[in-house]
Amino acid sequence: MRRSILLYLFGIVTPALVLLYLGLQSVDRQRQAIATLGESNRVLAAEKLASRVQQRSRELTAECLKQGTGCEIAAHFFNFADGRLTSPRVRSIVPSDPAILQPAFLQAESLELQERRLDDAVNAYRALYKSSGPVPLKAFALSRVARCLDKLHRKAEALSAWQQLLRDYGNVYDPAGRPYSLTARFELGQIEGIFDELIQYRWNLSAEQFDYYMSRLNRTAPAGNRFEFARELEEHFQPAAPLREGEIYSFALPHGQVMYRAEQPGHLKGLSVNSRWIEETLTPALRRELNLPQVGEPQSNRELWIYGGTMALVVAVLLLGVVFVIRDARREVRMSRLRADFVSGVSHELKTPLTLIRLYGETLLHGGDFPENERRDFCEIITRESERLSLLVQRVLSFSSIDRGEKAYTLQTGDLAAVIAGIVEIYRNYLERSGFEVEARLIEELPDIRFDAEAVSQAVVNLLENAVKYSGESKFIGIRLRADAGNAVFEVEDRGIGISPAECGKIFQRFYRSPNGAGKGGYGLGLFLVRHIMDAHLGRVEVESEPGVGSLFRLVFPVAA
Repeated sequence: MRRSILLYLFGIVTPALVLLYLGLQSVDRQRQAIATLGESNRVLAAEKLASRVQQRSRELTAECLKQGTGCEIAAHFFNFADGRLTSPRVRSIVPSDPAILQPAFLQAESLELQERRLDDAVNAYRALYKSSGPVPLKAFALSRVARCLDKLHRKAEALSAWQQLLRDYGNVYDPAGRPYSLTARFELGQIEGIFDELIQYRWNLSAEQFDYYMSRLNRTAPAGNRFEFARELEEHFQPAAPLREGEIYSFALPHGQVMYRAEQPGHLKGLSVNSRWIEETLTPALRRELNLPQVGEPQSNRELWIYGGTMALVVAVLLLGVVFVIRDARREVRMSRLRADFVSGVSHELKTPLTLIRLYGETLLHGGDFPENERRDFCEIITRESERLSLLVQRVLSFSSIDRGEKAYTLQTGDLAAVIAGIVEIYRNYLERSGFEVEARLIEELPDIRFDAEAVSQAVVNLLENAVKYSGESKFIGIRLRADAGNAVFEVEDRGIGISPAECGKIFQRFYRSPNGAGKGGYGLGLFLVRHIMDAHLGRVEVESEPGVGSLFRLVFPVAA
């Protein structure tokens, strides 16, 4: 009896425990795959949303500039004419008004400032004020009357003159571009409300005049005001060249973004983007409009405790087996949804090169004559986007074959050095046109290697493309091919952003994208395909990397023997 019980326990419980262990391993792998794919989908969703926000911002900017009035996307408007910022103005422009240069006015001014005959100056200015001269002259003469009376300490008369100036000429500007309303109110001590008028841009002032009145009020201007923006714009703004009339362009300032267009030759009109409105209103609205996928919640770790005797253990194992089957089924459904989202993201990415190819193709077909350099630029864009489209399709097809277990390689003994040298030479031209410094050291002869030429070419291109994406500001790529200890070794080195040690073990997983690679494009398939290709060649892929220093990827091919 005892022996029968032991055999029963061994025959039932041990297989159940093995199945439980295998189930736990499967659950853990699927959890990692879901987390990795979910991260890729989050990155794709963020890039899709950013593209839509930029497109909608351009559309709203075009409408806003056409209306010529305030709108939610605009924090401030600006105008350039003949390379000079005309609105808002930074510096005051003192006009040469012929009315104030007439002899009678110059004589009155001489009595005041040079001969210091203030009583005679008051009479001369009053005569000008009472004359039938233009309004700017009459207003300016009255202000000089008030100033001379102040100098003569005839306070009551001076205040009366300031009151009359405020009442009759408050909206008139003096030759320095300052409104008499503000000047008179300061002299009368009526400064209440002036600060609100200044920050609400009630008056057409320059930044210098704005600062002058703020200093008189002993107040600090609020951050982000139009004159602070004007100074930043005048210092940093550089419009694109050449400009196409009616097309919306964008430019990043240190503290914000501006959008603008050419209204006519030599004249630009634009606005500074209200980043707070973009973040709090436009972005949430577009997120709802695009119905972006929600990533799965992280799975919590559950500790399994088995209590009781042998029968309780068997029941628990069986129940857990059922639970895991249900969880696997649910995860498969969830994985299918994530894959569908991934396919949707890839489809969206395919639209970009297709749209550019069609746009520039139709432009060349129907756009009439273009200068040779512009036509060449269009052709280069079409060629680049075609190559990008072909590469993306090739990767997706390769991944699909691998995922179905149908990927096959044709290994033949051949000259690996010649194949790699050909790929590097083709890619070198692209790299050098893109401003990269390429250091290539490739030996011309290697021992016989069994390899699939098409697969090896794909692996080499994937490593070169990664080096381009993550080279950062260094713009350096080192390429080496050598023989080492009976192996052929191909290396690609960059001096870019690098990879942390924790990430080095994950970058070869399908769909995995490093956090420091956000915004670089791709779907986490390139290195996965490289590893699969090297496994099929009985070789290996190695990586050496340090954040901020760069990365070195190494392909090791065994000799034919």
